[in-house]
Amino acid sequence: MDEMNTFGELDLEFYLKRFEEDDINLVALSNERNVEEEKKNIEKYLSRLDSKKIEEYKKMNDTIPPMKGSCRIVALIPSRFESKRIVTCLDALTNQDTTKYKNLNEEMEIIILDNYHYDESPDDTREVVKQYCEKFKEGEKPPIHYIRKQFEKEDKRYGLCRSRKTLTDFMLYRAMQRKVYDKPLYIASGDADLTFVDENIFKYVVTTLDSHPEIDAIRGIQDRETKILAQNAYLYLERRSWNFAEIMYSHLRYRPEFYKYSNFTWNRVVTGGWHTYFTANVYALINGYTDNIRFLEDIDIGNRISVLRGNFNASSKQFEYKTLSIAPTSLRADSSPSRFVMALANKADPYSQAEDYDSFFSTESEKFVREYHMSKSLDVINKYRDITNENQSDFNEVLKRVFYNCQEVMVEREEALRIFNRVMWILGFGSADYNISNNELTIKSYDNFMKYLNIYRKNIEG
Repeated sequence: MDEMNTFGELDLEFYLKRFEEDDINLVALSNERNVEEEKKNIEKYLSRLDSKKIEEYKKMNDTIPPMKGSCRIVALIPSRFESKRIVTCLDALTNQDTTKYKNLNEEMEIIILDNYHYDESPDDTREVVKQYCEKFKEGEKPPIHYIRKQFEKEDKRYGLCRSRKTLTDFMLYRAMQRKVYDKPLYIASGDADLTFVDENIFKYVVTTLDSHPEIDAIRGIQDRETKILAQNAYLYLERRSWNFAEIMYSHLRYRPEFYKYSNFTWNRVVTGGWHTYFTANVYALINGYTDNIRFLEDIDIGNRISVLRGNFNASSKQFEYKTLSIAPTSLRADSSPSRFVMALANKADPYSQAEDYDSFFSTESEKFVREYHMSKSLDVINKYRDITNENQSDFNEVLKRVFYNCQEVMVEREEALRIFNRVMWILGFGSADYNISNNELTIKSYDNFMKYLNIYRKNIEG
């Protein structure tokens, strides 16, 4: 199978062709969760996998206790040299309000896939996880399972994607080995650099998906520890401007069902690699993670779910999306902003050029991300702590990228300006602080932005 030629932002025709090649049928939404149908779909999906994979999953499953028949949701954490951060991640995942979810420890499990490449040696994550689990009595936390995998040379180019696929496919195989499987199973996609997860999220996901069979996936608010972002004006502006724009792109009025110029990827709730939850059933129906995409495999999943639930209108000869099957929640989770600190320090934009991707995931970059203490990392980019005459042009470029992205996504100028002006207002800019003329953005003043940022800084310090 050829490598996908882009990173998740593909059009309808591409996916329809891919569905045909992979023998994936469009499936209408159901008005009920059918566990027997779910198991049949998972069994069909697993039957398509290479027999060597199934044998590998069997060996992996033999190294850890069986999945409980009562398990409803599984948090999947790909981990790569994350011994310094995995404890924070586990604390975030298990710090749930058990007064609201009394059966959490029976209905949830966590699986960590500690992965490394053929030319590397693993770190001490295994020992760190073992020591973490030993601190708690059985039943005090959900079961935490650790497995380790060395990826071969041909996998290296697609490391993160194949880690997620291996982990999720293994979990489905594992679930099917249970003697009792009588309730729907849900998947929590996560990352090892999680620092905070809302204490009610797993209760919310299980309850919502149980009571709303028309929903395939849920995406929560993703944040990057704003207390850290606020220490650097550039990071704060860059991350917040994009986050606000993405949220507004997903407004109902801009969905493909309602907006003439709707963007295939962005005008809906976009699935993320972490703080995203989907049903085991829909994962099987879309044929799992694509294994030949370098990154943004999380967006690809959402694209395919949106196509899967659509249908062709015979009278209009148009494809009708069903994007409401991916739902948002205001519940929040945070992950470390260290990769964005590194990207700024190295002047690398990981989401544009292929060489920037290689820089983003190079050995040197990964060392920076995992070994630099956050305060030390921020020292590297200290010149961007505040806006000065010397660095203002870099801040201008951030806002120009958002401005042009709004136009590219929304197409219709009035709607693009509506979103961009809203983003600027949320960031603290006044109408007199910038000007748009002849499709060019000019920033006149950052005073109001810095005023509100400094107020925020004082509030979090206090």
